[in-house]
Amino acid sequence: MSLYTSDDPYYGSYYWTNDTMLKLKCYWNSNVVRIPLIVAGSAGYINDTETNYKKVIGAIEAAIETGIYIIVDWHAFDDYLNYSLPFFANISALYGQYPHVIYETYNEPSWADSWTTLKNYHIPVINAIRANDPDNIIIVGTPRSDVDVDIAATSPINMTNIAYTLHYYTNLNESNFQVKGQNASNMGLPIFVTEYGVCSTYGNGTVNYNVTKDFWNFLGKV
Repeated sequence: MSLYTSDDPYYGSYYWTNDTMLKLKCYWNSNVVRIPLIVAGSAGYINDTETNYKKVIGAIEAAIETGIYIIVDWHAFDDYLNYSLPFFANISALYGQYPHVIYETYNEPSWADSWTTLKNYHIPVINAIRANDPDNIIIVGTPRSDVDVDIAATSPINMTNIAYTLHYYTNLNESNFQVKGQNASNMGLPIFVTEYGVCSTYGNGTVNYNVTKDFWNFLGKV
């Protein structure tokens, strides 16, 4: 289950609470919750670091108390390495001893970023995390907004407990997503779908039940 973004005062971080985590676990049967930390923008992490950081800390502690996994999502669309390095170093130093914490180092990379460029971003961030947390899962973004997992599979990062992001929305070319996901899986790449939608990328449009069900079945096999 992915909650809404940190920069939205009501639909977003308003729900980053113990009560939400408990209800998601006990009533929705969720075992992992994703919190999207908005990086850019007037109310994002870069321009309002303290407020956003406190929100993340509160959500992590709520997840730990509830006994649910939490994905700390660096919700960026461009390379902000100078900010992500100290952020993940701090989070891993504080909470790396808890198995509940999963790190997502780059939400949806720019289409201009090659996999080589992305590896040059991910590896320093991974090293900063691993200095404090040698074991917990780290999820890395893949080219073209997390579509080209098959490209990442041809040259994976040579470190343990790394998963690779695949995002999909049913109003896009869903068959292409499955082909890419299957090809990457065939090459042994661990795939983690941290975000998907049953309609448009902006939450509007017709809900495509058939394609959604088909993709769920596909993910159950890879």
